Amino acid sequence: MPLFLIIFGAILLVASLGVSIFKVTTMVRAYKKHKEEQNQSKDLLFTGISTIVSGIGGTLLIFGLFLNKEIPLEAGSIALIVFGGLIFFPSITWFVYSFTLKHLKLDMNDKIKGIVKLTNVISVFSSIIFFLLMMEGVAPYLTYPLPNDVQFGSENGILGKPGDNSGAFSIAFYAICILSGAVLVYAICDHRMYKIYGKHGMLESVFLTAFPAGIIGARLWYCFVLEFDKYSKWDGTWEAANNPFAIWDGGLAIMGGALLGMIVGILWVIFVKKQIKIREAIDIIVPTILIAQAVGRWGNFFNLEVFGAAYISIGEGFWIPSFVKYNMVAIDVPGFTPYLDGTANTLYHVPLFYVEFITNLAGYYFIRYLFEAQLLFKGISKLTYKASKGKYSEKTYNTIATAFPKGGCAGMYLIWYGFTRLFLEPLRSSQYEYQASSDSAVLLICLGVGVIALLAVYQYAIEPKYPFYKSRRKKYEALEAAAAKGETVANEEAAEKEEKPAKVAKTNKKDTGSLNDDL
Repeated sequence: MPLFLIIFGAILLVASLGVSIFKVTTMVRAYKKHKEEQNQSKDLLFTGISTIVSGIGGTLLIFGLFLNKEIPLEAGSIALIVFGGLIFFPSITWFVYSFTLKHLKLDMNDKIKGIVKLTNVISVFSSIIFFLLMMEGVAPYLTYPLPNDVQFGSENGILGKPGDNSGAFSIAFYAICILSGAVLVYAICDHRMYKIYGKHGMLESVFLTAFPAGIIGARLWYCFVLEFDKYSKWDGTWEAANNPFAIWDGGLAIMGGALLGMIVGILWVIFVKKQIKIREAIDIIVPTILIAQAVGRWGNFFNLEVFGAAYISIGEGFWIPSFVKYNMVAIDVPGFTPYLDGTANTLYHVPLFYVEFITNLAGYYFIRYLFEAQLLFKGISKLTYKASKGKYSEKTYNTIATAFPKGGCAGMYLIWYGFTRLFLEPLRSSQYEYQASSDSAVLLICLGVGVIALLAVYQYAIEPKYPFYKSRRKKYEALEAAAAKGETVANEEAAEKEEKPAKVAKTNKKDTGSLNDDL
């Protein structure tokens, strides 16, 4: 019976995914060719049914694996696994498909387009919620610590755990998390750029330069700021334990990665990607680094890193998933199996990586909407306008509503992450606590304040009188004009040659209305 459930569940899961991928691919090709005879409602329904089947297959597969190990599942756990699995698998599958259709902006009718957009948003939240529910049912029956890499040619199996030294070639989950975070950030930023310029791939070269620079910066910061005494004494021997080039042995510091990645990315936009508005790109890209950091922190989870010195009871921390708690227990109790060992009096390390995961996500949305979208200043503008009983002009109202300087989100990122590190660093276990990180956090906060101040001075005092880089406008105005018409400019050279269709008539007075777009 268990083997049948494993095989049948796997077949249903793989088959449903394969059919859905095939159907979505067919839809993409048909919509791009503007085939009017294509029945879009039927296509969407067919894909929806196949995603539901994926839920059935995934749930059966999980049950088969547990029954194969002869684990007696409790009724509550069974209910959570069924309820969570039947909705999680279709939700995550539908998210991928709906995002594909939404991202490519295919020729869909308004009704289908509305359904795709709505269900795409819903699928994000349902994927997270029902994954956590499913894991609550699964968590007590796993053995901890959880695997942290995929091994090839190892006698211990395909999944390796922290502390395993099989010597086999392996791919660490930490690396997968880092790469996944970077790709997710690229997808988000690329989509936002597409909305502005009507063209995908505008950030490819920025990503391909900034991401490796971030890895280098993270390694340099770890070796020569956090662990200077160790790595500064390297004797040049490749096999030495303090070889700064041995990045596969671990040792990356997010602060250094973020700083060098930001610097290289901004310089690349300034000197190479001249058809992109510099400060606009900064506001879009830099805060999104927090999402990459949030995803990357799960690599620390698998490696049993970034946890607090303090212990709390397993019954405390209702907002922390059980599988996270149990993995933190395994730091001190390797081989911990909750349903066998019991959890009544169990203590676990405070999972600081999880706290930072949440603060990073919160920071992104805080900066994205309150500062980039100016919601904070728009709110202030409305309140002050009401308080003055409408005595100041519309110009003053708009000035307050857009007071935060363009590009200032980079400063807000530095301030937010600086405070995050300043708060969390003293709570770490002593083996992962660095005074240099606390000191650097203060510097990040000061640097962030300085960046915002300098950009404000530039935007409101210098730029109106001495605008820089006027020639950059020709490189992005053609793209913006084409995007407004639903068209695209074939290449960057064409963007440089094309003029904006509706030019402002020349006058003897300086036009300062769009000078903020120079950078």
